[in-house]
Amino acid sequence: GNEVIAKGSMVQFMVQNGVYAYARQHEGKTVFVMLNGTDAETSVPLKFYKEILKENKQGKDILSGRTITFSEELKMAARESLVIEL
Repeated sequence: GNEVIAKGSMVQFMVQNGVYAYARQHEGKTVFVMLNGTDAETSVPLKFYKEILKENKQGKDILSGRTITFSEELKMAARESLVIEL
């Protein structure tokens, strides 16, 4: 995962509901980062990230080790950061 973050090409997305998101891609691997910059829980429609998520139904948050399931929306806690390996 480190090479993807260090050397990968970057795609940035418009802020949605206070969440900044970007993806890094390198040699067929993708890391998708989502940062909730607000002091409140928020939901983010995942349709804005189809270009990166493609047909993936889930990914693994590198920070917590938990599996993140992709549906219509993703709930994020206040100030939550996700670093998702696809």
